[in-house]
Amino acid sequence: MFCKPSGESGIALLSAILVLVIASVISVSIAHQGAFSIRKTSRIQLMDKARHYALGLEDWARIFLSK
Repeated sequence: MFCKPSGESGIALLSAILVLVIASVISVSIAHQGAFSIRKTSRIQLMDKARHYALGLEDWARIFLSK
């Protein structure tokens, strides 16, 4: 059998850990971006709903006051 120098297995382990860390950072970044997009979309929908309520109430008040 061939004997590996002790430094080679250490380099392989460090390379594997580095790849794992990079993959983890990328996946966390993607998940965070997705969560941010969901919050942003929810906020836009709530603001749009509030605007429509305000416009409807304004129309209702206009009709009520014109009587």
